[in-house]
Amino acid sequence: MTEIDPDLVKCFNLLASSSSFVIRLDVKSQKGTVSNPSSVPENDGDYLVHGTTKLASGTELESVFCVDTDSGGDLAAVYWQTKKGWMNSQDARLPAVLGVERHEIFPFGWKFSVPLENDTFHPAKL
Repeated sequence: MTEIDPDLVKCFNLLASSSSFVIRLDVKSQKGTVSNPSSVPENDGDYLVHGTTKLASGTELESVFCVDTDSGGDLAAVYWQTKKGWMNSQDARLPAVLGVERHEIFPFGWKFSVPLENDTFHPAKL
């Protein structure tokens, strides 16, 4: 069972209510800085970014992604809003909470509410 730190849940709720905001995570201080950029800067560390996830089954979930901007947008962690509250995408309880089989969850697609300057997984269309 994976419980999420209550302070992190507060950040998720902030982003869910104000999806144009992002939170930059400082690795050294473990503090977050809230901003409202038009895009998330490249090579600027880890950010929490609101968005949506589309599961393999087609179900869409409100999401918060921990994105590594130093590596082209790798997802360090994914959190989903469920009827039981925010849950980590790796939580073993997810299939039961979502009422689906594991193969109906993975693989999943995602979209950020604030685009990344460099998004390896969602390159800009020319």
